[in-house]
Amino acid sequence: MNRQFLLGAADVLTPGAYRRGQNTINDFMPPNQGDVPSLMRGFGLWLREPDNSVNPVILAGLAHLHLVAVHPFWDGNGRTARGLAALIIQRSPISCKNLLSLDSVFAANRDGYVAAIEQTLGSAFSNTYDATPSLEFFVRGVKTATDLLEHELTDWHRTMAKFQAQVRNLGLKQRQIDALAFASRARILTRREYMEIADVKELTATRDLADLVQRRLLVAQRRTRDRTYTWNAG
Repeated sequence: MNRQFLLGAADVLTPGAYRRGQNTINDFMPPNQGDVPSLMRGFGLWLREPDNSVNPVILAGLAHLHLVAVHPFWDGNGRTARGLAALIIQRSPISCKNLLSLDSVFAANRDGYVAAIEQTLGSAFSNTYDATPSLEFFVRGVKTATDLLEHELTDWHRTMAKFQAQVRNLGLKQRQIDALAFASRARILTRREYMEIADVKELTATRDLADLVQRRLLVAQRRTRDRTYTWNAG
């Protein structure tokens, strides 16, 4: 996961590999590099056998905090920790279909995010700490993210209902309507995206897209296999 977050980073940062030296985060001192492998092994075992009686948001918050505390990589530890937390929530019954954006919420209040972690961890790594300050901030952040997602989905459903009403009488296939809805929001549509949205083969996608262009609902850009299509809002 760390390697993915650091794609394109300098080799000196050794993406995906544990650090071989001491690093610091403001006034906090993570564990010695020699302790990192064993700490991460224990962490991995904990992740594989979580306590299912604990709310998955709390589990995600604890996993996020511990990875930040160990700080096992030279760079990208925060992004990796937030990505891991989102993955734990995604794989739980809460799910949110990979739509929950924790990074944007925490970035909007970075000072509070950092302060909560510093208050929890103190000045140096310890195997025991009171996670309350960090967990309280994390849970509030998840609540904010879910509220924003609910608002966005409500707005999306309203927009799609209006869109469906506009195109319902055009004699289009439902898969074409779904693709047009995507294009109206994303502003651009590729053949590959159409195939995924409509669940059709390339030949069918080509025919459907040509029909939408002929109806002047989409505008084709370029004349190659890399052709893209834009929503004709006019």
